[in-house]
Amino acid sequence: MQRTAYQGDYNPYTADFSYAPATIPHSGTNLQGATSNDKIASSPRTCPPSKPFFHPLSLAIIAFWIVLIAGEIVLLERSVAVAPTTVKLPWYYSNDGLPSVLFTIFTQGHAPVTAMHLSRLAVSAVQFRGSAPRTWLEMFWLADKKWAGPMGIAMAAWSVVRTPMRVSPTLVVFAATVLAALVTPLVLNRAYPIRAMDVAVNRTFFPNTLAAAKLDQIDAYAQIAVGAGAWSTNLTVLELYNSTTFVPASNPAREASATDFFFAGDVQSMDVTLPGVRIQGGCHAMDNETDVTQDSFIQLCNQELPAIGDREFMSLDPQALNLNVSYCTGGSFSQVIPPSNMTALVWFSNTGIGNEVRGDLVHGVVRCDTNFTTGTAFLSGRSLTYDRFVANDTLYTATEGGEALLDPLYAALWHFQGLKDAADDLESQLYGMLGYTQAADGTGGQAYTSPSLSGFADAMWRGATHMTMALAVLGRESATAYPATAYVPVSARTRDTPFLTGTLVLLGLWAFAMASMTMLVWRPTVLGDSLDSYCAARLAVDRPDLVSGGQVGGISDNRRLLERFAPVAGEYS
Repeated sequence: MQRTAYQGDYNPYTADFSYAPATIPHSGTNLQGATSNDKIASSPRTCPPSKPFFHPLSLAIIAFWIVLIAGEIVLLERSVAVAPTTVKLPWYYSNDGLPSVLFTIFTQGHAPVTAMHLSRLAVSAVQFRGSAPRTWLEMFWLADKKWAGPMGIAMAAWSVVRTPMRVSPTLVVFAATVLAALVTPLVLNRAYPIRAMDVAVNRTFFPNTLAAAKLDQIDAYAQIAVGAGAWSTNLTVLELYNSTTFVPASNPAREASATDFFFAGDVQSMDVTLPGVRIQGGCHAMDNETDVTQDSFIQLCNQELPAIGDREFMSLDPQALNLNVSYCTGGSFSQVIPPSNMTALVWFSNTGIGNEVRGDLVHGVVRCDTNFTTGTAFLSGRSLTYDRFVANDTLYTATEGGEALLDPLYAALWHFQGLKDAADDLESQLYGMLGYTQAADGTGGQAYTSPSLSGFADAMWRGATHMTMALAVLGRESATAYPATAYVPVSARTRDTPFLTGTLVLLGLWAFAMASMTMLVWRPTVLGDSLDSYCAARLAVDRPDLVSGGQVGGISDNRRLLERFAPVAGEYS
């Protein structure tokens, strides 16, 4: 093909090539007189004037998006509020229902929707001196949406540091707004975590618990038999009867040293008000009472007790244990009338270590103070605590034909009398009651180590609590229905206030940036609805010198792009 003359002359990479804008004939010029070469050799063109347009689609989408965000926050708050009261949430509150769908939409769309509207604002921004790019390089960054993601922002920031240059506030605000939009879904996800919780449900059930009619028919010997059997295990009531033993809600620690117990039935992890028996108090070793004789013990009893109802001196298992246990108390073998306050002094003395017993000699006095009451209490089945105790002195009225029930502390003391000549199984029971520990004696036999005086005090408190628990065990029946509150485990959304605060701050900054930029730069334009590569090409068509000269490398290597970018005017605005 034959090459025309103008084709051979047009070479922008020759050294003597220079660019001069082509002239467009005025309206009065006779275009028919133009040469054929003029028709063929077109010059860089400008866009014909057209009527500016607002292109409001992105603004409408942003308005819809703000409504969606507000609706999602309200929906999440409602789901948090409803979750603790509903076992099965409706689909518009459930974990995998509408809140999850909206959160997925928000996560996937928040940054793209933000970038879409900012790209529309960028078209208007190039028209004003305060918001227009400072250089042509920045204009291309805006068109390439370098501000729309962390990598693009990082690369642009590195270019700014490497090649000192000024950038417009538009680029900075765009980048900060997009970063906030990217982080917000992550923080929002932490603001409403899904956790396990219990939902309260009203129920009626028949617990196997203390009944006044059943309690009235128990005699003292049954009380002592059941209480002594549990006492001989050397275990506390918390270890043997954990699910039916309740401690005060004000002091919920379930320790062997606890001084307040309420005994009722198994409430099956529900909250309910039930009748029961309660014991308070404790036992402790008395100071400076290690040298005790029978006479000094009697004198001590007269000093400590306003009246002595019963007193006993005995030696338990003289062949092996050889332990002196003497006591005095204000109570007696008579019907307990709640509330019952009782004090007892117990003198323990190892008069000689037998063949089966090891350890140090123990001499001293233990003092016990107890308060026994009957009544009702509000029981929390999950924490096994009780509250709102109401005494009911008429819960027990003896109607059985045998011996009436005893005060628990006195029942423990009276049981010693049946162990004076303990042998075989009763001997083992005595060891367990008082807290002796069993070990091999080195010859194939068994040996027992004596507890300290404080250990004997703990043993006496265990005895009093077991004699109290015996009443709750023997007096149980399940014929009465009680209203209760059950707790159904569910997983539901909860609120994490610090992360919610962070979410609201990020959304507030995002909304402020979007609103401010919209009010400042959103104007009608003829460049289109976004600042993209096509729009950048239209702006750069009048400046072919920016890419002339045969430069190699990328956009950041073109030093001509550092020239100042003049705000668009004339036919573009």
